[in-house]
Amino acid sequence: MASYFVRITSFSRAKGTRITRLAAYRAGERIRDERGGTTYDYSKRDDVGYKEIVLPSHLAESADMDWARNRSTLWNTVEQSSTRRNAQLGREVLVHLPHPPRRG
Repeated sequence: MASYFVRITSFSRAKGTRITRLAAYRAGERIRDERGGTTYDYSKRDDVGYKEIVLPSHLAESADMDWARNRSTLWNTVEQSSTRRNAQLGREVLVHLPHPPRRG
């Protein structure tokens, strides 16, 4: 029997979350938090198998969306645009799918 796993986590400022720190950790990159002046460097992580920024299909080919393709610019923009103390800054969707059966 195939098994799968799905978990959705919300990240909010009310919990003291810095979305730039989380983005740097998850992507294994170095991101400077312009709001707090801190640099988060997780570039030495070697366990990041895949990372991608996915844009809505109607915006993906637009040239003026280049800022959203840069992880540092994207998450610093999120930090700056959400000013409320309890703002929800992002969500993480974690999905584990079973391997397809082998044919042989």
